[in-house]
Amino acid sequence: MLLEHDVCRKAVKLRYLLLFSLLVGYAPLALAQHDPLSGADRFPQFRNLSGLAGGGFGVDEQGFQSLSGPTAYSTPNAHVLGRGQLRIGGAKTSLGSRPEISNGKTNGTFMDMVGFTFGRVNLAWSELILSGYADKTYQLQASYIPDSNARWVGSIGVQDWAGNGGSAGNGIPGDSRTSMSIFGVAT
Repeated sequence: MLLEHDVCRKAVKLRYLLLFSLLVGYAPLALAQHDPLSGADRFPQFRNLSGLAGGGFGVDEQGFQSLSGPTAYSTPNAHVLGRGQLRIGGAKTSLGSRPEISNGKTNGTFMDMVGFTFGRVNLAWSELILSGYADKTYQLQASYIPDSNARWVGSIGVQDWAGNGGSAGNGIPGDSRTSMSIFGVAT
C-alpha cells in the first residue's frame, strides 16, 4: 500500500514537471510573435472597426446615431446610419497584455461614414483606413426603415467593394487575396 502511494505521488509530480516544462518551453515562442492577428486569411485590418453600421457607435432603427442603438466593432448590425449624418472614428488593439498606443505595438484603423435617407431606405457609405500606409477599403450598406412596431430590421451590404483590403495585413508578401465580402444581417 505504501509503495503504491509513492508511485502515485511520483506520477503526479512527473505530470506537473512535464506541464511546467511545456509552458516554459513554449513561452518564448508566444512572446516572439510580432502581431498575433496577422497572417494569411486572418483579416487583421477588420478586427477593430469594420467601417460598417454601428461600428463603434449606436444607431437606431430610423438611422440616427443613438446611445441606445445596437453597437458592434468588427461585425455589422442592421441599423444603418442615415439622415445626412456623418461619423468619424478610430480604434487600436494592443498586441500585448498591456494597453498601448504606439503604432509598433498596436493594430489600428480609422473610419469615416456618411449616411443618407431615400424615402424608407437608409444608405451608408464608409471609408476605412487600414494602416499608416493609408491603404483603404470602401463599404456600402443599405437597410429598409421598418415600421415602429417591427421587431426585426434587415440590411444588406458589401465590405471592401473594391477588393483592396487583402487578407493577411500589411507587408505580408504574396497576399493577393481579397477581403471583399457581400453580407446580409438582421438585428
